[in-house]
Amino acid sequence: MANILFISVNDINAHGSRMLSAAVKKAGHESSLLFFKRPGYPYSFYHKKYWNEAKKIKTLDWIGIDHNGRPYQYSRGPVITSNEKKLLISLITDIQPDAIGISVTAPLINRIAEITKIIKGSIDLPVIWGGAGATIDPETCLKFCDFVCVGEGEKTIAKIADCIENNTGFHDVENLCYMDGDVIIKNRLSALIDNLDELPFPDISPHGKYLIEDDTLVNNFSEISYSGRYHVMGSRGCLFNCSYCTESYYKKLYQSEKFLRRRSPLSIINELKSAKEIFEFQIVQFEDEIFSLDYEWLKEYKELYTKEINLPFSCYVYPKKNLDRQLRLLKDAGMFDTCLSLQSGSEKINREFFHRPFKKENYYAVARQLEALGLVYYTDIITYCPFETEDDLKETLEVLMEVPAKPKTIYINKLYVLKNTDVETIIHKEDSTRKAVRLPDRLFDYYVRLFQFTVSENKQFIDFCRQSKIFRWFPFILRSRMLMSKIKSFTGINPLNEQELKKWMLVLENKRAWFALHNVRYCLAVKAGKYPLFKKRIFSLLSRAGDKARAEQLIEYLQNNSGIKISDLRGYNGSEERHRHEADNLYQPILEDALAGKYEKYILLEEEFKTGQVVDMLQETEADLVIETIYEDDVIDIPSYDTDTVNDLFNSSDETLLRIDASNGYVGVEALNQVQTINDNRGLLIKADGSDPQCILPEVVFPEDVPVIVKVELTAPGSTYLQIFFCTSEMPYHAEVQSVRAPLKKGKNRCCLQLVPHNFIGQLRIDPGTIKGDYLLSKLEIRTQTV
Repeated sequence: MANILFISVNDINAHGSRMLSAAVKKAGHESSLLFFKRPGYPYSFYHKKYWNEAKKIKTLDWIGIDHNGRPYQYSRGPVITSNEKKLLISLITDIQPDAIGISVTAPLINRIAEITKIIKGSIDLPVIWGGAGATIDPETCLKFCDFVCVGEGEKTIAKIADCIENNTGFHDVENLCYMDGDVIIKNRLSALIDNLDELPFPDISPHGKYLIEDDTLVNNFSEISYSGRYHVMGSRGCLFNCSYCTESYYKKLYQSEKFLRRRSPLSIINELKSAKEIFEFQIVQFEDEIFSLDYEWLKEYKELYTKEINLPFSCYVYPKKNLDRQLRLLKDAGMFDTCLSLQSGSEKINREFFHRPFKKENYYAVARQLEALGLVYYTDIITYCPFETEDDLKETLEVLMEVPAKPKTIYINKLYVLKNTDVETIIHKEDSTRKAVRLPDRLFDYYVRLFQFTVSENKQFIDFCRQSKIFRWFPFILRSRMLMSKIKSFTGINPLNEQELKKWMLVLENKRAWFALHNVRYCLAVKAGKYPLFKKRIFSLLSRAGDKARAEQLIEYLQNNSGIKISDLRGYNGSEERHRHEADNLYQPILEDALAGKYEKYILLEEEFKTGQVVDMLQETEADLVIETIYEDDVIDIPSYDTDTVNDLFNSSDETLLRIDASNGYVGVEALNQVQTINDNRGLLIKADGSDPQCILPEVVFPEDVPVIVKVELTAPGSTYLQIFFCTSEMPYHAEVQSVRAPLKKGKNRCCLQLVPHNFIGQLRIDPGTIKGDYLLSKLEIRTQTV
């Protein structure tokens, strides 16, 4: 019996490695799977340590653009420490494999080469590279490893294991490449696997799985997904021949064979049923290149899926004609969001450079259909292309601005040129009919920021940015939240929406309600902006573009919808020549004059609101009025509520909607993902074996349009944060935008989290933290806010 160790670098989803591990086991052999480090992105988005370490790694330049318009590098991982190298060699020595297989993606080739060198320097074992990165460039890969597997690997790895068991060499196994002196030997390709139902399901059992990270070796590693979703492949291959994609290379490799193959719906359903016995997931993610085209297949899939699985799922669709029937089927089956890729709004770039069939009208039509069905989508864009003109960039912007239903998110990537793909050929074979334009990065930076604004900003704001030449020459301004917030305030564009106004009002009403508990009145004073110095520089080049600034909106909204008293002091500007601290001195006598004869004792609150300090001030002055002052251009980001305030409001309410504690034995709390719950005499022990533990709370009947406060007593294993998710009639699933957070320290914590009034439906989800370990839930109570 052969023993194969697979290594997945910076990837715990690792679909390819899990498939190969399953193929080895099906052939009657042993296999293990080591996950060597998580990626630096997106994992590092939540873990600063990973982000800082990832910057030290030199990898190939697969670059994305983040939500602030700044570039970041995919596929980066934290540095490999000397202790982790020792753990790697020690683990291999303990497992005693006969061969090691490593799945390769092109951007990670340098890192995988480093790991291979570590192994080869200590242990004499054949190392086999495979996967898309190895298939498209075996010549480069063979500089670092012993063998490269080209193409599909399930049959190849099973035959290698058989050869090892029979004590024969495997140099003649199909799909393998290797060096014979200075000559590359490429064995014959085996035929593509025609019947995908014959393949085993991916190996997701924690048995024989390891993680090396943070100078630690984790045995029986059980995580299979970063997102908590179960990722499944229902097909292999693609109908299209996009120049930038590895699929175009695979099609040439297997040009005489049927390339697009699909599993039966029953096979997919059986995999999902089997996976649910191991991994408790609530969302399915289909990773098929395009999931939406075959209507008859979808009919059969829909009937089985809704009967046997019936979970929300996400998949990829393509903007082509006549998708109405398919999209209705997908919606009825449970699809809640999808990817509708744009890549470029320029039909010329799509046709001549990307080799991608695309019509704007089809894109618009599919977006309309998704909106009509109540489905959200995100889109992908590839830009910074050497043949892209400014007219092409303008066309992309126009499509994003004119599409009838906006995407929820835009993922923007710089063109990454994979070796031996058609896009590399196009770039390297420029001739007199096709010359590279190579616009300056400054211009690309300007347009990609405008692309992102089509999701977060209104058309008026985007037109304003296009008309102001300063942004075109200095696009970094568009990336500065501080500068843009000042500009928005000054120009009166990009008003607050209804939800933002509600959140602003709730935070201020919290303060008013808290002061009411102390028999003190509350007044909000709005002062003129803090930007006189900016006016002389940037603002002198801009003109007012909107009807109402955000401060004007907020004042009007509060006057019409709340009991908060407003004092509008914006008319008292002072001289534009004054610095901010000089202008501040004007407001004290203004307020004193305004309040003369009305209130004998009051407090002027100009610092951050903190209940403990305010209580001391109230006791010292015996004031019956508190005036809080804000600047008009601070009405940008919604302020966070003070937790002590919310705690006091919670204690003042006696209307309990749900109580979970020792008195009822923590009944109704259900483990959902990466957790095991144990009821002991201290409370409900939540044992988290991953970084995304989740529990579902019992269903609660919520009152309409009333704030709800959740108080939690929780002991955490380390510094992390607690997060509570809710569902609404508009978004009937748990999503990041429908959640609230509270920071946790190691040890015992008491947190109060307030849910803004919504049309709540379904059950709340509690994520106790983002680190492994034992969490102890002592008490959880939900009350309405009655003050």
